[in-house]
Amino acid sequence: MNNINISRNNFLIDSDELNKLKKNMIETAEIIKKAVADKRFILIKHHDDTDGYTSGIVLEKAITPLIDDVRKQYYFSRSSSRYPYYDYTDSLRDLNNFLSFNSKKPLVILCDLGSNEQSLRAIRRLMEFDVEFIIVDHHKYDEENKRLTKAFLNPHTVGLDSEYNAGMIATELALFINPILRGVKHLPGLSAVADRSSGKDVDKYVKISGYSFEELERWSLVIDHETYYLRFQARSKFLDSLFFPETIDKFMKMHKDIMKEFEKVEKAVKKYAKIKDYGKFKFISINRQDVGDYEYASSKLSRVLVDSIKEPRIAFVLTPGHISYRADGVDFKGVKLIDELKQKFPHAMVNGGGHEVAGAIGFNVAANEEIMQYVDEFLNKI
Repeated sequence: MNNINISRNNFLIDSDELNKLKKNMIETAEIIKKAVADKRFILIKHHDDTDGYTSGIVLEKAITPLIDDVRKQYYFSRSSSRYPYYDYTDSLRDLNNFLSFNSKKPLVILCDLGSNEQSLRAIRRLMEFDVEFIIVDHHKYDEENKRLTKAFLNPHTVGLDSEYNAGMIATELALFINPILRGVKHLPGLSAVADRSSGKDVDKYVKISGYSFEELERWSLVIDHETYYLRFQARSKFLDSLFFPETIDKFMKMHKDIMKEFEKVEKAVKKYAKIKDYGKFKFISINRQDVGDYEYASSKLSRVLVDSIKEPRIAFVLTPGHISYRADGVDFKGVKLIDELKQKFPHAMVNGGGHEVAGAIGFNVAANEEIMQYVDEFLNKI
């Protein structure tokens, strides 16, 4: 078994900002390596977009070579989550698997999810069975989530923002866990471009990836498309081929095919979207059912909406009891809106999360009218 002490000194890029997370990364890596040494069952649960898959897969690549047992399925697993939080139903399924495989208390690593209130119910339930949690995430967090975890790796805890996404952080963490890990330097840039992150450190990761921004953008769209239809599959040679291909030429052709799906949705958006001028920005909204059954493209409808006009805008995709939002060029604070809705309408059972400029809000269908009225008041204050 490899020594638990960490032998790595530097990040993939020079970054004063990332250095703020270095101590936390080393401590987190030591906890994970100790869990491996103690032969505890480790589960990685991650969001099912490119950023989530990147963070989960790179940690898997780092951890599994350290498991000194041919029966690795008894000590490690990874699976994706359709939701951007740790779903209670998923957590009970995971718990059932833990109790079947290993008598030692499991370690769950939540990647690109787990920071917000929606995950607390699942986390608390599993903690009753001595399950420990590590969260590797970049969304705004609740202090309770941080308090309950064994390690909490999130840029917001050190004054950074969501631009330092889960894939970037997880790749650096993976190299602290397993410094001899190779062939992963393209992953931070890939995940950052997929999540539309920006900043000088993102530019550095794109540069060392060996691909152009445009190539990474097209590649990530293909990954999102394929994993969307793959649903809840975990490890497979097919997934490896998406993230570690011999060449990305085939992705360029697939990208053209996927864009044809988007073109159909864009026509529906042009016809049925409603635009309201708030002065400083445009508010563009559409009912989800107006798009039709182009499943993948319509799942990305908020992105299609926000790309449909170029001036500062906020886009809402509406379904009964649910809002998906995305903003660009506007000081829109989606998390603040969610908090205010929870306080104003306790009967509406408001929930949600994500980033300030991209996320989701859920509520009782019966509260739809009053929720939208308050949203209008909120937007008028921007």
